[in-house]
Amino acid sequence: MPLHADMTELLAAAGILGVDVDSAVADEHVRRSAYRRVVLVIASSPSRELKPW
Repeated sequence: MPLHADMTELLAAAGILGVDVDSAVADEHVRRSAYRRVVLVIASSPSRELKPW
């Protein structure tokens, strides 16, 4: 399940909680919403970079 692991890591690195990763993997609309939240977090950060753990 690479997409599940990638989605989990991406959301964690962005500090986003409360996203059902199983639903995001199964449903493209939920996944798009999760990606959009990640983009918004990055866009609002001063460095505009996603910093891994």
